[in-house]
Amino acid sequence: MHQLNEDKNFHFELLRILASVRGFGADVSEVLNVCEKLIPGDFESWYIEFRKLAEWVETTIDENEYDKVSLRDAYWRASRYHFACGFFFQAEQEDPRALAVYEKWVALFDKGCSMMDIPPERSTLQAKGFQVPVILFRCALDDQPRPTLIIGNGLDGSMEEMLHMNGLQALERGYNVILYEGPGQPSVRRSQQIGFIYNWEDVVTPIMDHLENLAFVDKTKIALLGNSLGGWLAARAAAFEHRLAAVLLIDGIYDLHSGIGSLIGPDVMQFHEQGDEEKFNDGIRNLMEKSVNLKFLLNQASWAFMSSFYGFMDQAKKMTLKGIEDKFTCPVFIAGAENDIFDKVDQPGQAAQALGDKAFLRRFTVQEGAEAHCHVGAVAFLNQVILSWLSKQLGNKDMFTTNGIVKDDVNGFSTL
Repeated sequence: MHQLNEDKNFHFELLRILASVRGFGADVSEVLNVCEKLIPGDFESWYIEFRKLAEWVETTIDENEYDKVSLRDAYWRASRYHFACGFFFQAEQEDPRALAVYEKWVALFDKGCSMMDIPPERSTLQAKGFQVPVILFRCALDDQPRPTLIIGNGLDGSMEEMLHMNGLQALERGYNVILYEGPGQPSVRRSQQIGFIYNWEDVVTPIMDHLENLAFVDKTKIALLGNSLGGWLAARAAAFEHRLAAVLLIDGIYDLHSGIGSLIGPDVMQFHEQGDEEKFNDGIRNLMEKSVNLKFLLNQASWAFMSSFYGFMDQAKKMTLKGIEDKFTCPVFIAGAENDIFDKVDQPGQAAQALGDKAFLRRFTVQEGAEAHCHVGAVAFLNQVILSWLSKQLGNKDMFTTNGIVKDDVNGFSTL
């Protein structure tokens, strides 16, 4: 694949932004123009160039001049680029510019959503000791019960990002979509000061309770999708929340501690095993000076888990499927990427082996252009595969189509 930047982490994140083109979150040449200006591995360069792009897109917005579709697309692109510009802000102490960037991307995202034929509804659900923010998108305004897909992100993404990656594509196929965030993720981490928890069923169960009260939701056809670290979070939730009809792990994670440990390496991990917090944290900082990938990943983890590097690895021990493999009652789709820069130990394969006949493992390849982590750059193909699998599990194939034409009542995205 053509490299968008010499630094492999920058290349991946640029591909991730381009991946949202299909979901109206970016445009190709706009992002390629930024690629030419970035200094490999320089976080400040990344911030400056994507901020310039976001602000330029904002200058093109004139609500007196353009139609709602154009405005929707422009607001969403500006939002996505603001998200991108602040992407590398998280560290042991968050960059003070991060909150302003966060507020900007959310406000612009909501402006874009207000231009949809059926604008979504934001609400907050009460959980055990925290609140769960959700955004509910209806695919139609009638009360006919329809299948619903709950979508959550992972360690470093936002729920707004997932509209562009999987949400709109599910709406097009006749699903209601609900996006959410839990502890450790942008809105909850910032507004409630709560880091990641391992018992993710405490996040998903309030969403299920909420959906059970909505007439337009088919209670027997509610599925959960988790992206990146969300692939473990969704699996954990499904093990204990048995009202789910299916779960999709993009990508599958069996054991977070061993996965991160393989990236860190035995020379430093020995200090964690010995209980030497000072030497472990010092060793991590030395590794981060040599690797942009580890610098970003471990800084983000420290911020999102609200912990030192040592403390994060302690918490990661709880994020495993070991010991709960027999608790799954629904089918599980597990995606794996051939060239995942965050996986050295075949986490998807381990997860599939642990879950046995409940699991369907699909490995995405270089030949398919889908080899990157979470298959960014191949979003159309990813959704083609996973939503086809899901329709078969729910028994709703062709429920919302007639002669290959999506019905006009599907939230403003009717297509041939």
